Amino acid sequence: MITAAACCNDIDFNLIKQLHCFAIFGGFDAYTSVTNAILTCYSRKGFLHEARQVFCEMDGRDEVSWNSMIVAFGQHREGLEALVLFKEMISMGLRVDMFTMASVLTAFTCLKDLVGGKQFHAMMIKKGFHRNSHVGSGLIDLYSKCATNGSGMLECRKVFEEIPAPDIVLWNTMISGFSQNEDLCEDALCCFRKMQHVGFRPDDCSFVCVISACSNLLSPSVGKQVHALAMKSDIPYNCVSVNNALVAMYSKCGNLQDARRLFDTMPERNTVSLNSMIAGYAQHGIEVESIHLFELMLQKDITPNRITFVSVLSACAHTGKVEEGQKYFNMMKVKFGIEPEAEHFSCMIDLFGRAGKLKEAERIIQTMPFNPGSIEWAALLGACRKHGNVELAVKAANKFLELEPYNASPYVMLSNTYASAGRWEDAAKLKRLMRERGVKKKPGCSWIEIDRKVHVFVAEDTSHPMIKEIHEYMREMLRKMKEAGYVPDIRWALVKDDEEATEEEEKERRLLHHSEKLAVAFGLISTEEGVPILVVKNLRICGDCHNAIKFISTIAGREITVRDAHRFHCFKEGQCSCRDYW
Repeated sequence: MITAAACCNDIDFNLIKQLHCFAIFGGFDAYTSVTNAILTCYSRKGFLHEARQVFCEMDGRDEVSWNSMIVAFGQHREGLEALVLFKEMISMGLRVDMFTMASVLTAFTCLKDLVGGKQFHAMMIKKGFHRNSHVGSGLIDLYSKCATNGSGMLECRKVFEEIPAPDIVLWNTMISGFSQNEDLCEDALCCFRKMQHVGFRPDDCSFVCVISACSNLLSPSVGKQVHALAMKSDIPYNCVSVNNALVAMYSKCGNLQDARRLFDTMPERNTVSLNSMIAGYAQHGIEVESIHLFELMLQKDITPNRITFVSVLSACAHTGKVEEGQKYFNMMKVKFGIEPEAEHFSCMIDLFGRAGKLKEAERIIQTMPFNPGSIEWAALLGACRKHGNVELAVKAANKFLELEPYNASPYVMLSNTYASAGRWEDAAKLKRLMRERGVKKKPGCSWIEIDRKVHVFVAEDTSHPMIKEIHEYMREMLRKMKEAGYVPDIRWALVKDDEEATEEEEKERRLLHHSEKLAVAFGLISTEEGVPILVVKNLRICGDCHNAIKFISTIAGREITVRDAHRFHCFKEGQCSCRDYW
């Protein structure tokens, strides 16, 4: 039994099979404890068919046997199978424990069944399991991943506060829950600090979770502080999970050089390591390196997974590599047996759509093996906006709204499509419809970190203490830009045309006060000559701002990086890393 349990830490399937055969040959399979250990080995490594076979052939199944199978199905996204086994276990009168409860919660989580999970939560309260730290972790995981509208973490807090002696696993689950919501990443950092304050030393899981939060904060200074803390801790320098998180964090914070430097010095790398680096290059528009690393994976027999292909297809989509994208999409299923999911189809729609092949993009939606969701319709809608296909944009927006009637994105994207086409009345009608339905647009904002302090700007901002200096700088910069050939693209002012000359001036003024321009201006006047700056925007960068910042990078002699909702734009000497393909 000890040998079988020990091999669970090994990934060699053949070794498990050999030990299984040895147990049968020696008659040890008559001992439930031995068979349970073999069952656990199979299930932990994802060999569910073999585990199910052992389970079905057992003569003396006990609670451990049932729990092992329920855990296996839950952890490997077979939630329905896990719930069926749980019901059978209850009907047989077997005793359930905290491991059973936590495993069933995992099943509800992978099924995204919040209603069923809440009902199960109520049952656990009646049985007194809700005060158990192990079960509490499962509940927090359920609410953080399945609840919407920000209510999930409120429930998580309630669960956490009911547990008298939270362990480090529970603390880590709370940090992870916060880090999954971009608006709550500061809470993740606070939770991490509080965990240390009450006496817990962060483990590798703690660092992975809090580093993930730093990635969403897009705060290089905070990420570097956590990196330094990890180096000073007891975590081994070769801990692959922590290093993977750091590579992803540096990439998402715009520091691709440090990400690659860390990647190159890692003593051990796996699929996740390569995925993080491939995704980093894809987001920065450096498709050559993305594809090079992917080919390196294949050469070294490191099996790519679904996430790998999302990154590779995204790299192709953002750089117009249509033929390459089609090749890799076909490779997924033919060579690696990976069934394309919504994200992969979305990438392919984006790939064709950005290239102006709207019919091909629509055909993918029509021939998908499942009903298209909002992700697919959003990709098509974005392509229609870019290429001015109003008719198809209306169709995509209506399909999007059927699925998510209170999501502001389809309203805004279609309204902007109308406005760009000069159909101001249609744009106005759509905005009125938004107000009537109570749909609120996510306000656009940009921010920049200077001396470890984050400065946030919105369009027409007057609240910043240096706003006068910023406006003055931009007016002078505008004069120099026009001398260099810059022409304001007033279509992005999205104001109805008027014959009066003052209206033209008003449009230019509004463009000058877009949030990303204000953030860039503040960064330039607040840092030394030659220092690169990073600006983050929560929405897609404005077309006029994209053009203007190219001029600014030349005039100011600076490298300016703007991270918008989709990718990085690195401006240098009048050029952008996206090569104007965005």
